Amino acid sequence: MNGTSFRSDIRYWLRQGNTINHLLFWNIVVFLALNIPRVIAYFVPAIAGVDKLIYDQISLHAFLPVFITKPWGLVTYMFSHVEIFHIFFNMLTLYWFGNLFRSFLGNHRVLPLYLLGGLIGGLAYLLVFNIFKAPDLTLIGASASVVAILVACATKIPNYEVGLMFIGAVRLKWLALVVVVLDIISIGKGNEGGIIAHLGGALFGFLYIKMLDNGTDLCQ
Repeated sequence: MNGTSFRSDIRYWLRQGNTINHLLFWNIVVFLALNIPRVIAYFVPAIAGVDKLIYDQISLHAFLPVFITKPWGLVTYMFSHVEIFHIFFNMLTLYWFGNLFRSFLGNHRVLPLYLLGGLIGGLAYLLVFNIFKAPDLTLIGASASVVAILVACATKIPNYEVGLMFIGAVRLKWLALVVVVLDIISIGKGNEGGIIAHLGGALFGFLYIKMLDNGTDLCQ
């Protein structure tokens, strides 16, 4: 495949009007923006640390005096990944359940739910870590947004079955419950920031569908 064909395929993919495709694209772009400088710095020591500088600018800082100087982190963190498996599983989950959400509730609700789930997860992270006076920890990843979409799907169509490798057909309500329970029992074993953000996103996904069923659409 030549470069022109590749660019044409990307343009076609993005022009389909599927917001999930756009979210996947920008998450991958930011992932590359974080990792390519790191690889270059490995061979060019003169620019060592540039990847850490970029990370510092786009991550969500828990310490309020630092967060106030970089408030955009509340948005940029939900598009940022460093580890390959982190982005792989987040994007795989986003692709599966984002398209499921899109098919039942419409493409126009995908981006607002992704952003609001990420914002609520980020705010939960800020609130908890400042209540407990934690040091300046940082958070990145689309997990809160993705979990919000997953739980929203499970709340809207709880008995919808999805096939899981090695397990078979599982109803969405049980899958979402397992995800939330695993997060809760993982508290105290590391990655508390991510877990708190996950739970904030999950709570928003649940409440969003309940409010939608009662006639209030926060993502309209």
